Amino acid sequence: MHHALLQRLESQRTQYLKRLPDRLERMHSLWTQIDAAWNRELVWELALESHRLAGSGATFGFPDLGQAARTASELLQDLVDADVTPSIDERFQIGLMLEWMHQEAGALDVSMMPFLTPSFLKHTSLPDAQQRPTIIGMVSQDTAFINWVSHLLHEDGHTFEVYASLSVLDDQRPGHPVRALIVDLDGLNLDGRADIPSLAPQREGHIPMVCISTQADLDTRLQAVRLGGQVFLPKPISATQLRDLLRTLPEGPHAVPYRALIVDDDDLIARCHAAILESVGIQTEIITDPRHILTSVAEFQGEVILMDLHMPYCNGLEMRDLLQQHDAVCHDLSFIFLSTESSEVRQSRVRDRWGDLFLTKPVPPSMLIDAVRTRARDRRFSRLATQSYV
Repeated sequence: MHHALLQRLESQRTQYLKRLPDRLERMHSLWTQIDAAWNRELVWELALESHRLAGSGATFGFPDLGQAARTASELLQDLVDADVTPSIDERFQIGLMLEWMHQEAGALDVSMMPFLTPSFLKHTSLPDAQQRPTIIGMVSQDTAFINWVSHLLHEDGHTFEVYASLSVLDDQRPGHPVRALIVDLDGLNLDGRADIPSLAPQREGHIPMVCISTQADLDTRLQAVRLGGQVFLPKPISATQLRDLLRTLPEGPHAVPYRALIVDDDDLIARCHAAILESVGIQTEIITDPRHILTSVAEFQGEVILMDLHMPYCNGLEMRDLLQQHDAVCHDLSFIFLSTESSEVRQSRVRDRWGDLFLTKPVPPSMLIDAVRTRARDRRFSRLATQSYV
């Protein structure tokens, strides 16, 4: 299973090992110049090189090398941020970290690659895009409405199952997961909200839920929110609305694949993340030079941007602000920041200012896939909820 993905990742690991000696030599050369005459621009360049090595080392199965690079990257980043000349102790620590990296590189066990083994991929529950059935579940008491939806879904090639209440989802067969749930609030007994707790495990599994009702008042919409519904549609709904809704899913007949733009100056890491996402049918495009992002965003029309935090020319936070100014093409994009950054202060700065997701490299395949799918799906649901139908 996942043989094609393993081959792609193994190829990238081979390239990583070939480049490693030159990267370490480059870092040593930079430090020699810095140690002789302190230069903030060279320090920043060395910090970026350390940051790249921290992410790639851990990702490609060499955690000790990655940890040494991460320690050096954070120390150098603090010096750049403070714009101060390092003390004797700080110079010693930086030199020690660089020496540690050389030692780790010289002792690498290239036969070990836990990130790429089938057991690791199985442990992280990497889904198989070709084995995910599309079952559309529906909870409704309206027989005529059920028959209309059933006819429409079967006509379009979907598998359709009807439930009498939300509690039936507790008995859902694990081999046939519901890919979306339509909940008809009319006639559904929610007094005391007894059915809601039974849905909690499915909500954690990110099952998209659409609530519908003949009533569209505040109490009814609030009820839909409390159930976990991402979209509320007032009855009557049209065939066009229903079909548009189902196209928001990445699997099944007539599905439109999710699209993720990957912005990372380390091309090997970018290709690694692209391979993982493409293995489950998510379309990707890679940008290694952030100066090209405006053109790529407009042309690729992605739904999610995976953004490295530390990059040359501009950092991920600056790029986030820049894109925010181009509302025509970027107003509803979802951002996921990726970095080896372990500073809670810097991570909270991202979350507090924008509410964006922050993932620390190396990112397990299942976590990366779930993050992209969830945000891309929510983006589509948001657009669907605000779309006008005549």
